[in-house]
Amino acid sequence: QFGRRFQLKSLSGSKIKSAVGPALPALEGLAREAKAGRAKPFDLVIVDADKEGMQEYFDLLWSSPNLLSEDAVVCVDMTPFKGQPPTRYVKYGFPHRWQSSSGQ
Repeated sequence: QFGRRFQLKSLSGSKIKSAVGPALPALEGLAREAKAGRAKPFDLVIVDADKEGMQEYFDLLWSSPNLLSEDAVVCVDMTPFKGQPPTRYVKYGFPHRWQSSSGQ
């Protein structure tokens, strides 16, 4: 529901599809729809999911026929530690080398 009010105001809001829940079943469902021709290929995909499964999600996106358009852009959230610098960066005096824009 976070961005829903902006989605409703957008001229392209009806094209936005959000899935909240376990990432793998959601992606597999989208891949099945695309393969069967029941969904248009995505031009933009934002994956913000558990980091342990990120490689599997990324591979599924790229290997699924008709899931991505020819010019698709895939954004993957790789922000570890909830946007905070890892302890080793702070401990050894390098917090300035860690960049974060998570809003925290």
